[in-house]
Amino acid sequence: MSGAGPDAAGLQRALEAALLEHAPCAAALLDGERRILLANPAFARAFGAPAGRTCYQALRGEPAPCAACAGVPLFAGAGEACQIEEPVRRGELEASWSLRAAPVEVEGRRLVLAIAEDVTVLHELRQQLQQTERMASVGLSVASLAHTIKNILAGLEGGMYLIGSGLERSDLERVTGGWGMVQRYFDQVSTLVKNLLSYARSRDPERRLTDPAALLGEVVRFFEDEAKRGGIALVLEAPPVTRFVPLDPDLLHACLSNLIANALDACTWDPDFEKSHRVVARVRPDADGVVLEVEDNGAGIAEEDQPKIMRKLYTTKGIRGTGLGLLLSRKAVLEHGGTLSFRSTPGKGTTFRVLLPVALGAAAGEGKSP
Repeated sequence: MSGAGPDAAGLQRALEAALLEHAPCAAALLDGERRILLANPAFARAFGAPAGRTCYQALRGEPAPCAACAGVPLFAGAGEACQIEEPVRRGELEASWSLRAAPVEVEGRRLVLAIAEDVTVLHELRQQLQQTERMASVGLSVASLAHTIKNILAGLEGGMYLIGSGLERSDLERVTGGWGMVQRYFDQVSTLVKNLLSYARSRDPERRLTDPAALLGEVVRFFEDEAKRGGIALVLEAPPVTRFVPLDPDLLHACLSNLIANALDACTWDPDFEKSHRVVARVRPDADGVVLEVEDNGAGIAEEDQPKIMRKLYTTKGIRGTGLGLLLSRKAVLEHGGTLSFRSTPGKGTTFRVLLPVALGAAAGEGKSP
């Protein structure tokens, strides 16, 4: 007569014991004082014998609890499961560990189950993938820049040819035209190099109390003549009373200049010649800081291009652009802790929105920039 098999509770206990014994993850039960009450073999192999030690002694070799311990509520008898990923140094070696902690109840006593998994290889693979993506982006950027530089060189060669042939023929008009071409393409080279240096350089904004409406007005005035030549209405919308806020005026000036220049280009190259083109630059206070917008009713951005324009060197202007302008604008906004977003409808226009989450300063009549 065969004996009765193990009951469900016995199987459960056997399974739990086997999992604790053979699991590849380091696991330990801790009390409210962070003392290790029980640990599996994987924990002992990774962090040494747990007897009489706390989690911070075992994992970090530290004499006191971690200052930023995510499990504080758990050890205090409250809170839910938590997970963090952080480096753990053991002697001369440093590994990345995924640490999970969850409350468990054993015979009416609340304990904390801590599970640690070595994710060093995964972390290294993630870094390698990011590096690969960066290199791929660099490759695309170099190809785009090489194409732009080739077009600029072709323009310079054309200008030099006109100058040379004009000198041979004593044709001053031809020389003047060639010199104008050289100047225009030289300006493009200068702008390209300055933009590249600005994009590569990382710096904290040099904030000064600034009136964003006055700054936007200055940028609008700078582009007024260009707008008039193109038959485009350039309008400034700003409240009569504004607030001074801590901004880097140089960074923001460059950002707004890029946005307005792009808006004017969108109107200039709009195939709808019947449209009365208009660019509106506005500023307004917001609950989260300051909002600046540049709106145009130009050609708009094709739907397939919209996900690309602020992620890499991508331009919809063909040989007339490099894609650096929007990247520089986005970089300037991010350095202020803000966001740059846009909405666009092909054939109807585009609006770029800058949100700077700065603490609003004194009203214009109450304070001045130092």
